[in-house]
Amino acid sequence: EARVAALAARRAAPEQVEALRANLTAFREAAARDDVVRLAELNTEFHLLLRAAGGSMLLARLLDEIEGVVERIIRALVPLREAGEWSDEDHARIVNAVVAGDAEGAAEAMRIHVLHGGDAVLDTLRQPDGEPDGAKDGGAAGESDAAGTPAAALAGRPSGKAAPKKP
Repeated sequence: EARVAALAARRAAPEQVEALRANLTAFREAAARDDVVRLAELNTEFHLLLRAAGGSMLLARLLDEIEGVVERIIRALVPLREAGEWSDEDHARIVNAVVAGDAEGAAEAMRIHVLHGGDAVLDTLRQPDGEPDGAKDGGAAGESDAAGTPAAALAGRPSGKAAPKKP
């Protein structure tokens, strides 16, 4: 992902930069409404937009292969509100570096973003009960959309909809 961010800083077309900025604005609006399902959708969209701006089909395909697994792990173990807080700041740093054409800065901002996710997962795994802080009182395990679908079931789904149940 750091390489994709660096490539995006070098290659992003003006309309791709605008799409990243619009995503950041929508992300902040969703956070203000405490809309964790929309935050998850926008986070996935942000990474897809960045991949497109990077212009490497190979890297995009490789990241697509692992994204679903990574997203499911993070969303199952990290409260979405918490992830939204650091993602907002991280995404802003990435977008600012892309806008400035700063490939090194974009790569470093993405490394920090990825490490935030990894650190949050490890912190949860270190909890004695194995649950994220706040999971029992509305954290990741307790969050749901308007239809009552648990947030963990929405993980990795760009549409924000749970997978259909198997008969």
